[in-house]
Amino acid sequence: MKDLSLFMFVLAGGAVFASPSVSNVVLSQNDGRECTVTYDLAEAPAVITLSMETNSGSAWVAMDDKVVSRAMGDVNRKIAASSGRITFVAECDLPENSASVRAVVTAWPMDDTPDYMVFSLAAGAASAEDRVRYYTSTNAIPGGLLGNVEYRTCSMVFRKIRAKGVKWMMGADHVAEPSGKGYDPREDPHEVTLDRNYYIGVFPLTQGQLRVLLGTWAGGFSIDRTLRIQDALFYNTYQSNPCARGTPYPDAPSSASILGVMRTRSGNLIDFDLPSEAEWEFACRAGYGDNTWPTGVDMQMTYAVRLTDPELDRLGRYKGTNADMWWTGSTDSLNRSLYQGVENGTPVAGSYMPNAWGLYDMLGGVAELCNDWYSQSITALNGAVNVSPSDPTKMADGVTDGTSRVRKGGSWHENAFVCRPAYREGVGPSYMGDWHDSGMRVKCYMGLR
Repeated sequence: MKDLSLFMFVLAGGAVFASPSVSNVVLSQNDGRECTVTYDLAEAPAVITLSMETNSGSAWVAMDDKVVSRAMGDVNRKIAASSGRITFVAECDLPENSASVRAVVTAWPMDDTPDYMVFSLAAGAASAEDRVRYYTSTNAIPGGLLGNVEYRTCSMVFRKIRAKGVKWMMGADHVAEPSGKGYDPREDPHEVTLDRNYYIGVFPLTQGQLRVLLGTWAGGFSIDRTLRIQDALFYNTYQSNPCARGTPYPDAPSSASILGVMRTRSGNLIDFDLPSEAEWEFACRAGYGDNTWPTGVDMQMTYAVRLTDPELDRLGRYKGTNADMWWTGSTDSLNRSLYQGVENGTPVAGSYMPNAWGLYDMLGGVAELCNDWYSQSITALNGAVNVSPSDPTKMADGVTDGTSRVRKGGSWHENAFVCRPAYREGVGPSYMGDWHDSGMRVKCYMGLR
């Protein structure tokens, strides 16, 4: 066994912190390709991640995170001990010269954990903390984000959204963005500043994930259903037993609901929920403003020609990208799955390109419900959830009754003008969509508290 490097490194979220910190990092390699890294940790707990760097003689350069994606031991999770040990088999050959490779161990404070969090949905994990893993990139995730179907079936991947203190414009001015009636005051542009960072699902909930959580299949499309985005859901399904009237936000979800089961399996350490309308739109826009798709491409549709847009063709399934079979073959809404192949109806999660922040299927696919009660005007809220904290049946003003929940993003059977970040509509808490087009995307504010 040969000692390859000793490297001390403290970093979290792009900034240097006084604590936690690592020291005495030692990388060693056996005669085979298996490597071992040991380290000391001060000011635990912290999330520990590992990366590798090489030096050809002029500067240290980061290697692809894939090289350590199979790392095991005291890594990619919360560590409470004062020292740790990591083992991995490198996914590529390491340099022969031991002086040209080093391990980088990073200690992340628990209030600023890495950009990706993976949560195991399956029952029977050894402990709640064993369900949670953190990664610095999708390449660091074992098997890759799309290469391992686990992340769309029995686990859920979350992306950290750095929204705290960022000023941005919510809504649309309709210079290019159309609405169903031309200019629509429901989308009045207004400045918003959110006060917290949060994690949001990289994919919407899939049928396979719902089966793992609730033990049943649901939805209108049963052909190749496991990876399909879950449809035919309604707000009450998220918050309560599907047969009950619903537990209104901000009350804690029922233990029988989708969110309640996820909270229970986290040991009630993670506050899984639906995003607010503002959180959803901020994540969907991915740093781009109105009249622009969340990849930075200008919208080409207009109110007069609002059915299709070539960039939306790449971002999600909507009416413009659906085959014609639905419109000519399906006449019985109860048997729609008999007419639908994989090219029709809700898509397989991840079939289209992500937005600039790596989030898939935010536009088209299924319309995603948010926690807010729907109101015609939200310009005075500054991004706050439109629910009264003292009376969840009321809007934020504490006076107006809430009757419908906000739904965002459009769906597989909508025209392009509906599948925009600014578009908003209100639907009843028990409404699953006439076309089986309601779905969900999970959010939480942080990892393990």
